[in-house]
Amino acid sequence: FLNNIFDPFFTTKEKGSGIGLSVVHSIIEKHNGFIKVESEEAKGATFFIYLPALENGKKKDGQDNNHLMFKHSLSGKLILVMDDEALIREVSQNILGEFGAVVETAKNGEEAVKKYSEKKFDIVIMDLTVRGGMGGEKAAKKILNMDKNAKIIVASGYFNSPVMAEYKKYGFKGRIMKPFKVDETLAEIVKVINS
Repeated sequence: FLNNIFDPFFTTKEKGSGIGLSVVHSIIEKHNGFIKVESEEAKGATFFIYLPALENGKKKDGQDNNHLMFKHSLSGKLILVMDDEALIREVSQNILGEFGAVVETAKNGEEAVKKYSEKKFDIVIMDLTVRGGMGGEKAAKKILNMDKNAKIIVASGYFNSPVMAEYKKYGFKGRIMKPFKVDETLAEIVKVINS
């Protein structure tokens, strides 16, 4: 089964979706790296991640300025990230937290709507499709019924989805394509915060 572990929706667990390793694989490839795995039955698996080093230890021109701007814009902002993949919730929380945001997470639309009813978030990022639960489109409608000024961003890897193509028509203020690219994601969040 090692040949299939990076395929979307391949899983060996009864209740898993398998998309986590697919996302990890895609992120690493987007950064010009690669991942390999070694596994022994009943002993577990070891993953090796290889990423290129920065040339002379320097970031690309303008990247430092962008990151300062992101940090300034996100500092103290309350953000809710809804995704059914625990890995995406955790990584989003860590990265946005590094830029000063206060991040809460929800695993489905029902949980996101409940959290929004308890406190107002500056930004909500919602996965469009959730396995076995309410997805972003339906949850966004419920949140917008509570707060017509809610700033909600839709996230999905389904490029041909009508919601992603015409996100504003569905009440979203922005969209993020999966797999996430950090700078593009941060730029979209900041754009929506400042809108």
